Amino acid sequence: MILVLRALGVGDLATAVPALRGLRAAFPGRELVLAAPAWLAPLADLVGAVDR
Repeated sequence: MILVLRALGVGDLATAVPALRGLRAAFPGRELVLAAPAWLAPLADLVGAVDR
């Protein structure tokens, strides 16, 4: 499991998208978990790189 921290708001999530996609590409078999407020979950799902 890879844990990514610190997406506190929409701006943080938006700036993290390239890094999240890079992690997904580098570690395709690993679970990628984003530690963020629950209300960001629908937006994190749209990124397509986060498992939970």
